[in-house]
Amino acid sequence: MLELIQVAWQEYAKFFGTGLYIFFAYASMIYIFIKDKKRRAVLVIFPAVLLLVFFNPFFIKTMYYKYFFGTYWRVLWLLPTTIINAYTATRIIFSFKERFKSFWCLVLILVLIVVSGKFIYSRDNFAFRKNWYKLPKAVEQIGYNIAHYSTDSWYPTIIVPNELYCSMRQYSSHYRLLYGRDAEGYMSGIETPEIQTIYEEMCKEEPDVELIIELARMYGVNNIIFNMDYHKLVKDPEDYGCLYCGDTDNYRYYLIQYE
Repeated sequence: MLELIQVAWQEYAKFFGTGLYIFFAYASMIYIFIKDKKRRAVLVIFPAVLLLVFFNPFFIKTMYYKYFFGTYWRVLWLLPTTIINAYTATRIIFSFKERFKSFWCLVLILVLIVVSGKFIYSRDNFAFRKNWYKLPKAVEQIGYNIAHYSTDSWYPTIIVPNELYCSMRQYSSHYRLLYGRDAEGYMSGIETPEIQTIYEEMCKEEPDVELIIELARMYGVNNIIFNMDYHKLVKDPEDYGCLYCGDTDNYRYYLIQYE
């Protein structure tokens, strides 16, 4: 029971962030509960019930491991924190009859919002885009080659190095990733031990190419991409029925041929 509550708290921390915004929301809920009976049900009782459900061990046991593994914190997106804060701020501002006091109350609230958070529009969080897709240039070229030259499948299944599985999916939905963020524990995680083995081999500097191709055939995989700056291919994929399809920067991709 305690373990389940700890899981919920860890997920809550992902939603909580580092600013004081959520504290303002809780303080606003107390204010609304005392001052506004008409809005109490929507802006206080509903969020409170949602938090109780979120931390309920029975709900966690049922939903977390089966449906929300790694994304359970997103349940808290249902909390109307922005509406709660905005409504409370508006009510407080207009509670003053004098415009002068209302104005300075507005200024004070804006200052509190600014100083309680963190400025995210910095060089640490943003960079100038290098292409229209805002993705690594190699991704665009690899995706183009897979779609046009590397396979006859209308919806090819591909295996890519770990650093590419998010950006490849962002580039196009015209192919299927054998595994993606599920390899990191999102949702229900990797579905089968065979796919888990492929993922573990792709994490190695010297992957077992023969084993990867053997297991990949079980799932109808069409293309495998290796990072030649990281992967040291002791075995040649062409010896196991793969067709070399070219290099893009440090990435080399192969087509798995089927009889």
